[in-house]
Amino acid sequence: MDHVATARQLPEEFLEAPGTPVQKALLLVYRHWTNYPPAEVHALAHALEALLEPLLHARPGSGVPPSLRQECERAVQSWEVQVARGGKYVEAGPHRDGFTQKRRP
Repeated sequence: MDHVATARQLPEEFLEAPGTPVQKALLLVYRHWTNYPPAEVHALAHALEALLEPLLHARPGSGVPPSLRQECERAVQSWEVQVARGGKYVEAGPHRDGFTQKRRP
């Protein structure tokens, strides 16, 4: 699977998906990343919801900004790196993509 291309098409899929913002994000993650444990799936969905939810309030016909496609790509790549490392996740906040590896004592 080409995760870069997939990540860049997520904004349109989010807009077309049924449900609430969280349901839309979960649907996308379950559609494209099915072989991951629920905790990892929910972490990616949380980050994508934070990135994509503002699209629901944008002016009709305003389109998807290229920077948002890049942010989706970065969020997916960051998530994949953290999953591969067995990293821990933090709530979205100071880290735009919502992921970081917690420091170990």
